[in-house]
Amino acid sequence: VETIQKGERLPSTDLSERYVYIFSINAEDKFGTDLALLDYAGELLNNKGETNEYFNALLKNMDSIFAIIGIPKGEQEEKEFNDEISKLTTAFKSIDIKRKDKSILLDIPIILLVSKFDRYISQNNLDFSKYDECEKSFYSSDIYKSLEPLVQSIKNITDEGMFKIFLTSAFGECTDNDIPKNREQLDPINLLEPFEWAARKSAALKIKECEKELNSNCLFKSLFTLNSFYKQAEALLPTFPENSEEYNVLTEIDTKFKTQKTKRNKAYCSIFILFISF
Repeated sequence: VETIQKGERLPSTDLSERYVYIFSINAEDKFGTDLALLDYAGELLNNKGETNEYFNALLKNMDSIFAIIGIPKGEQEEKEFNDEISKLTTAFKSIDIKRKDKSILLDIPIILLVSKFDRYISQNNLDFSKYDECEKSFYSSDIYKSLEPLVQSIKNITDEGMFKIFLTSAFGECTDNDIPKNREQLDPINLLEPFEWAARKSAALKIKECEKELNSNCLFKSLFTLNSFYKQAEALLPTFPENSEEYNVLTEIDTKFKTQKTKRNKAYCSIFILFISF
């Protein structure tokens, strides 16, 4: 913040470092959650743009993936922009190739974050106060057409509704040197919306998984296994406002788990007594 207020540009992400940012989001409808953001400066891709083994391991544990690419300015940045598109496209294609079962799509939300959208608005002499018009213009532009191979490579591996593009700007309207015009009161574009969308999608997937496991009629399914899903559902409960659809589903899961736990305990006890009697 101090760097911005001094009128200086922020440095690029250090390639030798990995950053973890922990923050909270609270939506207008009282949806809220804590997020841990792992920031990697492209080192999860090899020289060919393919994902490395570390990335593939992370993929199994991440709740969401953000692929970030910035609007270019100038000939050199345009070249780098095209190179980044090529590498990211190759990366998502390599995930597709490595999938053993092609019928199973990735069940985590993936976001293509187009950053520095303020550049596009300024370059095309659009009105910052009319975002819908700016967005419409972008999706019919040549720069979006250059993104289409990347978009398709992501869609090929994600389930329906699990991919979305966000046009963002961390600072809002800037000078030609990428310094915010209003350094005291920044006016970002879609800065938190991508995180809220990903968090909601991820939470919905976890609820669905919990429902599936706790609705199982398998008597001998481990109580330890069921308990782990119950704990997951319990942790999600404060995320949603009371009387919301998700809150009611989680409350129902709580009731079902306690009922199933009682039934299983009685069944195990009966089996044990029967075994002793035999």
